[in-house]
Amino acid sequence: MVVATCAEEIDLDELGIEHNACIDKALIEKITGGKIKDIKKIIKDAGQREACRCMASKEIGAHNSCGNGCVYCYANYSPDSVKKHMAKYDPKSPILCDVLGPDEQVKDASDMKPLVIKDGQMSLF
Repeated sequence: MVVATCAEEIDLDELGIEHNACIDKALIEKITGGKIKDIKKIIKDAGQREACRCMASKEIGAHNSCGNGCVYCYANYSPDSVKKHMAKYDPKSPILCDVLGPDEQVKDASDMKPLVIKDGQMSLF
């Protein structure tokens, strides 16, 4: 196990603690089974903290929407909200968790250009 910081400016190398990113080149290549095709096009995620090293990415989930109850999960911070989301769950909905509310919208992500070159089909196993 490697100990690493997330979005910290302090240098802890002498303690064996490295800087890291949640969404980085190596992780994306491992998950997709492909290679990032142009490292110069990889940009930092503009919505993150200054010291964050994550690549630009799109969130596809919703906070407080998972009923698994993992204590370390950053996405669930309100048990009451989780219960409300779970009660609205619709398996036939075109979105992941429930239905769109009157103040919600689905945005087109066509501005996202593929960065990964793949050889063949990805395997689940």
